[in-house]
Amino acid sequence: MIKNISKFCLGTWSLGGPTRGASSYGKIDNKVVEDILNLSFENGINTYDTANVYGNSEKILGKFIKNKRERIKIATKVGCTSYFKNINFKKKTILNNIELSLKNLKTDYIDICQLYNPNPLDAKLLSAVEFLKKLQLKGKIRYLGVSLQNPNDYIELRKNFKFDMVQCNFNMLDQRILKNNINEYMKKDNVSLFVRTVLNFGFFTESFINKKRIIFKKNDHRSRWNKIQIQNWQKFSKKISYRFDTKIEDLAIRFIFSHKFINSAIIGVMNTNQLTNMIKKINIKPLKKKDLKIINDIYNLFEENRLKKPKIPMKNR
Repeated sequence: MIKNISKFCLGTWSLGGPTRGASSYGKIDNKVVEDILNLSFENGINTYDTANVYGNSEKILGKFIKNKRERIKIATKVGCTSYFKNINFKKKTILNNIELSLKNLKTDYIDICQLYNPNPLDAKLLSAVEFLKKLQLKGKIRYLGVSLQNPNDYIELRKNFKFDMVQCNFNMLDQRILKNNINEYMKKDNVSLFVRTVLNFGFFTESFINKKRIIFKKNDHRSRWNKIQIQNWQKFSKKISYRFDTKIEDLAIRFIFSHKFINSAIIGVMNTNQLTNMIKKINIKPLKKKDLKIINDIYNLFEENRLKKPKIPMKNR
């Protein structure tokens, strides 16, 4: 269990700028990024999630943490060097990942080092974790974590590995972590749980659910999603929104904090207004049981219409 992490963790994929292909959130002004980071820290956020494939996010964080390093926790990842290359957990790749991250972040240690979407059956995982533990003893990393491609992967991973932190999807229309008692396993293992996709890649927003025509730019990773899946998100998000006198983005965050097993919610924003709205005190207030039931009933209907995640060049082996 990792101590002293903020209830909100700022995800920096959206702050890294455009990258090759449909693998980012697109262009963002440098001044806007600076304002977002400063505002997050001023409002008590001390934990930041990044990766070397999130554009310039690590370099941006490196400048930001310069005079506040001991007051900030950085979580980054190893195993992925490009969304167009295979996941790779060879020792050389991991070492290169870490050395690059340390250089980008301008620091001599990483607070939380996560395996990037590992396949539980990957034969290289054992040596990868052993190597990371050696780096941990040397002070290069402080905590060992894993970013899960699928929450169910944790059931297999926990048989052979002990992690300090786990990151996975969880939101109103993705409650897979509650199936098979995955969250109970994590609690038993005393890991810190960080949940991402709180706003479902921005689909849980008033602007999205009210759009008549949904178009994403070519470099926006959301352009890869099946149109039917996007329509289902919009359809079922509306079903939820119609049942409450609350903005769906606020509802989505309150849903997360209605579950006590969550240690930190990873949020991504593109401007300071979005950040201010997300971290309002009211959003930490849990929903009532009757409200959770309404959401869960709609979620169960949505599950019958779920489509598979779009294929990307990156593979797991």
